[in-house]
Amino acid sequence: EITAKISSGDYFGEEAYVQALATAEDCLNNATAGTQEDIDTATANLEAAIANLVKIEIPENVPEENRLQAGVAGYSLVLEGNIVVKFHMQIEEGLVTEENKENLSMEFTLANGEDSDPIKSSYEEKNGYYVFECPVPVKDMGTTITGKIVFNGDGVSKESAAFEYTVQAYIDHMQENSDSYADEITLVEKMETFGNSAAPYFN
Repeated sequence: EITAKISSGDYFGEEAYVQALATAEDCLNNATAGTQEDIDTATANLEAAIANLVKIEIPENVPEENRLQAGVAGYSLVLEGNIVVKFHMQIEEGLVTEENKENLSMEFTLANGEDSDPIKSSYEEKNGYYVFECPVPVKDMGTTITGKIVFNGDGVSKESAAFEYTVQAYIDHMQENSDSYADEITLVEKMETFGNSAAPYFN
């Protein structure tokens, strides 16, 4: 029996999920109507649909007409001199077109006590998501990164809710799933040790 349910309008990818859920329920609740292969396929499709769900976050402190619906699909970490955290985002459909895509960006701030302008990031499209990059100095591995998506153009001004993350959270994730990161974990742990040792000299 499948009991996974979601509230309407809470997730991106919800339509595909609901369709996959109905198909899987039909196969599993009426097993005699389908082969085991049908059941396995339906279950796999449901699991894929669940994996593709992205929670929609609404910026409550923004006027309704200026709210941009967005959600985090995931994060990734790249070592390029500095550390780069990638935010893989999903946003509302119909906003970005080929003609206005330059109007979309993500603004990042680091809660490190320094008075600095937000870091503005353009994006690349990958696997159906908008991927934005935030460079982070090693000394700020434990510092909270706050990012929000902004769209300004075509007479429209919108912004998303704020999304927070830290490099340390990603390192913790890698350490908790070390079997999946066997090739990277040693380097990342050395980086973590260096960052922890260096941080006091910057404070």
